[in-house]
Amino acid sequence: MARTTKKKLHPEYQTFLDEECSHVSESTLTTYTARLRPLPPPNKLTISWFKKRMKEISPHTASQERLVIKMFKKWNGDNTDEWKELKLPPKKESVTVKDLYTREELKSIFAACFETRDRAMFQVLYESAARRGELLNMKFEDIKFEDHGTAEVILTGKTGTRAIWIKDSVPALKAWMNVHPVRKGPLWIALDFPVRALTASGLTARVIEILKRANLGRKLKKKIHMFRHTRGTEVYILGLRGQSLNVFMGWSKGSNMEAVYVHLANAETKDEVRSKVLGIATTKKKYQHKLVSGNCPRCGVGVAENDIVCAKCSFDLTEDGRRKARAKKKREEYRIRAMEDMIRFLAGKMGLDTSDMFPDPPPEHTPIDEEMEAIKKQYSQKKKDYLPPRE
Repeated sequence: MARTTKKKLHPEYQTFLDEECSHVSESTLTTYTARLRPLPPPNKLTISWFKKRMKEISPHTASQERLVIKMFKKWNGDNTDEWKELKLPPKKESVTVKDLYTREELKSIFAACFETRDRAMFQVLYESAARRGELLNMKFEDIKFEDHGTAEVILTGKTGTRAIWIKDSVPALKAWMNVHPVRKGPLWIALDFPVRALTASGLTARVIEILKRANLGRKLKKKIHMFRHTRGTEVYILGLRGQSLNVFMGWSKGSNMEAVYVHLANAETKDEVRSKVLGIATTKKKYQHKLVSGNCPRCGVGVAENDIVCAKCSFDLTEDGRRKARAKKKREEYRIRAMEDMIRFLAGKMGLDTSDMFPDPPPEHTPIDEEMEAIKKQYSQKKKDYLPPRE
């Protein structure tokens, strides 16, 4: 099958990019190039052509193309007034509640991250509600770990610099920072050599690969930005409002973006409206966080919900591992009980007082006794099965 070749960029457009856009980031330059490529030669780039073009492309693409055209026209010395007055088609509500990632889907996504970097990157992407550019701009020095298992993260991007705090993604982030090849500079780097910052296209490719591996079973919109939409809706439901929400999400003062999340959180706030406005008694369920962290049962270090092994002590965090740990603890408790009973028995035979050694009286019956009785029966049955019958 023949590979489709991209349309060659017109020389004047290339000159415009070289002279006017040399200061922009790599991802922005890639976007400008992509928007200039389908345009006709400059002498045929007219309002009438663009109006026909708008019927064939999405409102988002039309908005980007108009921006680049206005920049080119200004650089070329052409009049841009008619382009300023051009009205774009209204953007439709592109995100609905059904588009947001569910808790189970997020668990599947995090479980599909086999690399230490990917586990940390996806969890931080979600919990911080960072834009793609803000995530890629993160530096090793932008992370400051605090008490109570939290971390302050400095995000720099489209609306400037802001500080946010994360907690549930901290265990995965620490695990990545401990194995980071250079431990300075860009936090998110490519996993090959030479060491270099992860690019926008590299992040997009990685997200697509992980989502495919997670096999969510539905068509996804705005794959990267949907992490931000999902987290924004969650913190709104949890009570973040007004200027606090603006700061957390990185919106400018007076932004009306909060209205988007009022719409997305509508289903979750239904009970609150029924209770406070309509006076209808409701059974309010406790909101279940979509990303949850905990502590290792053995060493107490923070671990993420989807971790299968503790990064510090290598404890098995799976349900099977936890079950074995509980069983081991019960066996140890039984051994201690058995030793205490033996000491009491021998001391009693010798007429010694053990009240100073064991101030608490021996328990008459505990769950351990029931478990040990079951074990004795099990081994007794095995003994009968293996021993030949007596003649």
